[in-house]
Amino acid sequence: MDTVQNVLGSAVSAAKDAASAVGIPIPVSRAAGLPTRQLGRNGPYVTGMGFGTMGLSAFYGKPKPDAERFAVLDAAYNMGELHWDSADM
Repeated sequence: MDTVQNVLGSAVSAAKDAASAVGIPIPVSRAAGLPTRQLGRNGPYVTGMGFGTMGLSAFYGKPKPDAERFAVLDAAYNMGELHWDSADM
């Protein structure tokens, strides 16, 4: 789980630095301060950077047990990730 936290933490830092450099105010997720964007005019706010879930089920070797995969999703959610890319290819 430390690896997931490190990757997401790095992404948050990079997004905040980029926004700050150009003077863009960015609303943030309550849980972890992740930058958010509104979907459409009246849509929900989701994190600006999505969490890709493709590797949890395919393409990168044999999938891990459900308990491990759910633990990754729980950790991402607990860190404030609100935009999950779960598109079927």
